[in-house]
Amino acid sequence: MTEEKRDLEEEMKAPEENTEECEKDAQKGAEEPTEASEEPASAEAEDSASEKVEDAQEKAEKLVVELSSQLLRLQADFQNYKRRTQEDRASDIEFANKKLATALLDVIDNFERALGSECTDEKFKEGMELILKQLMTVLEKNNIKPIEAEGKQFDPNFHNAVQMLPSEDAESGTVITVLQKGYTLNDKLIRPAMVIVAQ
Repeated sequence: MTEEKRDLEEEMKAPEENTEECEKDAQKGAEEPTEASEEPASAEAEDSASEKVEDAQEKAEKLVVELSSQLLRLQADFQNYKRRTQEDRASDIEFANKKLATALLDVIDNFERALGSECTDEKFKEGMELILKQLMTVLEKNNIKPIEAEGKQFDPNFHNAVQMLPSEDAESGTVITVLQKGYTLNDKLIRPAMVIVAQ
């Protein structure tokens, strides 16, 4: 009778142990989904962080490109400003020289006319010639040069034809007489020569 009781007690304990094991399995099952759910959350956080880093890099690259473009434009503007300033300065100097040269040319024309007229006082004439020579030397030092015209082929860029006359000694289109000398400043025309051209 005693052995039967023991068998019954053991059978009663077995279901209890099975129940405890089931409960433990259930707890483990409940815990496992929680860990699985944590892994996707951390992956999403990493993706979000990497996207933010990529966005920041793209913005930084765009900013570098924009700043580089602005720098290039500023450098180009400065170079253009520098070039314009130099050209304006050179133009101002050239204009000042041209203005002075033009004023002197009238004086030289008067000297040449005076020397072309008859003069009984040879010393006075020599003095006038020396003054004219000095003036021409000053002009040459400042790159103001007379245009060679007489006996040359007519050039509308440097000659101003006021008359055409038939000539037996000169070919057609040749300058036979210079009425007023022309001049250049730094190889640029400041006054054309007034000439008579052979027909």
